[in-house]
Amino acid sequence: MLAALLAVTLAHSASLVWSADLESDDGELSSYGETAQFAWGEVSSGPGASLDGSACWATVVDGWYLNDTLDHLQLPAVDLSSIERPVLSFWQWYEIDSEDYGVLEVDTGAGWEAVEPIYGYPDTSGFTGSSQAWTACHCDLTGLSDASQVRWSFSSDTAGSQAGWYLDNLAIYDGDVAPPQVTADGCLDDTEDLDGPYEVVAEVLDDVGLDLVTLLYQVDGAGQEETAMEEDLEVGAWVGEIPGQELDSLVSYRIRASDGSNETLWPGVACGFAVELPRPAELVGPEGVVWDTVADLSWQEPSSSHALVGYRVYRDEAELLLATEPFAEVPLESGEQQISVSALFDVGESEPSDAVTISAAVPVVQSLEPAFGYQGDHLRLALEGEFLLMQQGELEVDLGNGLRVLEVDVRDVDLAWITVFVADTAPQGLGDLVLTTAGVEVTLADAFEVLPGEDRPHLLELSPSAVVQGDSATLTISASEAFAEQPQVWLGEDILVEQVELTEADTVQVDIAVPHDTPLGMHDLEVDDGVRIYGGLQVQVRDRLVSVDPGGRCSATPGRPRGVMLVLLALMGVALRRRG
Repeated sequence: MLAALLAVTLAHSASLVWSADLESDDGELSSYGETAQFAWGEVSSGPGASLDGSACWATVVDGWYLNDTLDHLQLPAVDLSSIERPVLSFWQWYEIDSEDYGVLEVDTGAGWEAVEPIYGYPDTSGFTGSSQAWTACHCDLTGLSDASQVRWSFSSDTAGSQAGWYLDNLAIYDGDVAPPQVTADGCLDDTEDLDGPYEVVAEVLDDVGLDLVTLLYQVDGAGQEETAMEEDLEVGAWVGEIPGQELDSLVSYRIRASDGSNETLWPGVACGFAVELPRPAELVGPEGVVWDTVADLSWQEPSSSHALVGYRVYRDEAELLLATEPFAEVPLESGEQQISVSALFDVGESEPSDAVTISAAVPVVQSLEPAFGYQGDHLRLALEGEFLLMQQGELEVDLGNGLRVLEVDVRDVDLAWITVFVADTAPQGLGDLVLTTAGVEVTLADAFEVLPGEDRPHLLELSPSAVVQGDSATLTISASEAFAEQPQVWLGEDILVEQVELTEADTVQVDIAVPHDTPLGMHDLEVDDGVRIYGGLQVQVRDRLVSVDPGGRCSATPGRPRGVMLVLLALMGVALRRRG
């Protein structure tokens, strides 16, 4: 049984006969016995201080008690012969080994005999174990003529020792000074019962007679309510009822017992219980740092008389998702996060469970630049993120229907260049990017927008549009809008690009050299400004024309085909042979 006399009010009907607060002196008590270990002084062991100061009597004031000894502490002479009902009152703190004990004794004239305090000892052997705190004790001295007939006796065996027995604020009264004693099996537990009543049961005793036992309670800190407790003779206890309360109510209560002269409030700090639904328990999540976008959680289903309909998962106290089973796959954020779960019942929601801490390095795509393109576009996109752990050859990129990934160039674990062709038939509008890296799928919603092909930037003009084998030339290329940056120009493997110069935002000049063996015909032109790869124009490579001058040297004669020159030479040869 958990007993307490923690808040006591003494009435004035009992008159003080003698007292010793033990702060300034020892109260003239006598210590004797086999070791005479009882001592008065400043306390540094046990409770660390006296009840209301620094000094008191104790088995040992600065350490643990001695073994294998029987010692006594006796009251001084105080005449009690004219006192109608003398009662000894004192406060005690003790921590005594289970084989050792302390008792009160009185000298009846036939020797010293153990006597019980008004409400008895906590153990059949006397005071043993631990008092946990300073507590009041009272002993009826009726029949004794002098206080010196009273002593405290302490017995210890040969093994085991603890802090001991500490005594303070001694007094003798005439009259009823012992308040009622209230004992109960602790406080009420939290409950899911919304109907009530909540029954409070306690044993209440008094050495003279009880006047009133009252149950005091508050709901959510509101005004105090009172209800009388009734004695149930069948169970030998007093019973009081707190009416049913709404879900999530906090109820605090105490018992007040009065004998008409003295009053006890039990406990010193009010009991309390919550009217709440059972919470999920044993929430389990992954350990260590999680490299993923999600984590698996599981928990134990709460047992309840109410119908369970589901669960609500919270991240950092914000609602995250609903679940119907005692497990869920929850999305993560990078860093530490607190995950908890509440249970949903037909009558309401429980408080969240104890939280689990999950540390995560969540792979995330932060940007895709540019974030738009046109039907028919050939683009190079910069993909950047955090904790992506990208590796060349192990990366998959999907931009949706009509967007074909031609090349993936991983620059580091969080940066890659993606070459993409947007089909002429690609659906217009926003689409998601889905990236698969090291087996983990990462999505960037509305990452790329396809715009109409008729608005696509393109090359406008190439001048000159034809070059000759063996020549060098400077080409001027203009576009429908400004280039993103200094472009690179490609005319195939058979034409050398020597220099590229951006002369205007939308114009570039290219110095080229055309080898003698460059294939004749049309050669595709490609301009890459780092974002867009332009095409659609071609350069024509023509044959070099040759003529013969009067000095017998060959020379190119513009506009005259090589076949005509050969015919002329042949005719000249025939004429010379005839002349000869």
